[in-house]
Amino acid sequence: MLVTIIVMRHIVFTALLFITVAPLFSQEDCDVFNIQELSAAYLNVQVETIILQPDGSYEVQLSNGTTFIQVLGCTDQDYLEYDAAANTDDGSCATLVVNGCIDQDYLEYDATANTDDGSCATLVVNGCMDQAYVEYDATANTDDGNCATLIVNGCTDPAYVEYNASANTDDGSCVSLVVEGCTDAADANYDPAANTDDGSCATLTCANAGPTMDGYSYSVVEIGDQCWFAENLRTTVYADDSSIPQVTGSGAWFGLSTGARCDYNNDVTNVATFGRLYNWYAATDAAGLCPSGWHVPTDDEWTALETYVGSNGHLGAEGTALKSSDWSNGTDDFGFSALPGGYRYFDGFFGSAGEDGYWWSSSPSVGGAWFRNLDYHNPGLYRNASNPRFGFSVRCLRDAD
Repeated sequence: MLVTIIVMRHIVFTALLFITVAPLFSQEDCDVFNIQELSAAYLNVQVETIILQPDGSYEVQLSNGTTFIQVLGCTDQDYLEYDAAANTDDGSCATLVVNGCIDQDYLEYDATANTDDGSCATLVVNGCMDQAYVEYDATANTDDGNCATLIVNGCTDPAYVEYNASANTDDGSCVSLVVEGCTDAADANYDPAANTDDGSCATLTCANAGPTMDGYSYSVVEIGDQCWFAENLRTTVYADDSSIPQVTGSGAWFGLSTGARCDYNNDVTNVATFGRLYNWYAATDAAGLCPSGWHVPTDDEWTALETYVGSNGHLGAEGTALKSSDWSNGTDDFGFSALPGGYRYFDGFFGSAGEDGYWWSSSPSVGGAWFRNLDYHNPGLYRNASNPRFGFSVRCLRDAD
């Protein structure tokens, strides 16, 4: 058997040893030694004894009295199997060292690494990393698939009018606190401070629907499915509180093409009985001549009133049934309480108070506008068209629900 020997004091010998008796080791123990080519310059010595040590090394005693300890292992530091104690390579170097972070709890973890190089620095924090989702976690550095609910911005507080039931992220749009109450301005229970209807508005009956406008509260009456003022309008302002111009001069009245009002004979004492007179431009002004929730009736709505009265026992005498009992021929069967407030002619002349009543509709006719007339001498309710500069009375009708 040829044995490679490294002698202490760095003297290397090559010896050819034929062992016939080996009382201290077996043939298998000898097989671990490899033959290496050494320089011919070194002296040849004989191996006297080879003894296997408990730690797996071999004690080699040479014929020159030198003792050599041989430790087998991987002697290449580039391999994972490297053994710093080995002085004789045994071919066990197999796995090249790959430096990196080998701890999966760190963000720097390298699955290909097999040797920790101290580069593990940032602990993994799992969470949703997408800011478009409610589950977003600003501390997360590793997405764990927990993003589930897309953000919907809006007011999330139901105590505010702006509340959005579909919102899941408050965007600061909550501004107006909810104030519950009746929000119908035409209703008797109307609460001007309310911004959210709570169902407290009364069921429509004319008995509880009387509105107040320009400081005056009007009486109302229900006729069929309509709710009417039971007296003539007397307001000096439109529904938006803007002023309705009062025009007294005949010449000024004649030249009008915008809304205006007047008292009969320019005498304010007539207002308490007959209300005020308005030209058709005022009756149809966009600001609204009637209170909120009410309007100047259309031609068709006047016809509906006439039809209802006629079909309820007063056909052909609808006017008599609608006239106040203050007329000598009025029976006021429905509480409409029509009064003969007269008119103002388009040239400014006043006439017919105490004998006739005239009421605008909001419907135009060819070259004018439709109105209704009650005549002291006749029982009917008459439909005619007139110049829009005429001054007539106005009855307001509640808006349909």
